[in-house]
Amino acid sequence: MLKDTHVVFSEPVDPNELLDYHDIIKHPMDFGTVRSKLVGGLYSNLEELELICSNAIQDNSPDTVYFQQVELAICTKR
Repeated sequence: MLKDTHVVFSEPVDPNELLDYHDIIKHPMDFGTVRSKLVGGLYSNLEELELICSNAIQDNSPDTVYFQQVELAICTKR
């Protein structure tokens, strides 16, 4: 089961907090957006869920909670 215990991926990244995020991450994704799309029947697969994992690993260093949360709790337990 996927679990975001620190709730760091529950909402879109605020571009006012991370000014270069959209320069680095071209396809942002978060669990709130995934949930909305699932409820709306907009998915035929869950590829966008993988974006949460790959974006966090691409944009954060291994010593951050974001990287560690993805690597240890979310993306490795399927």
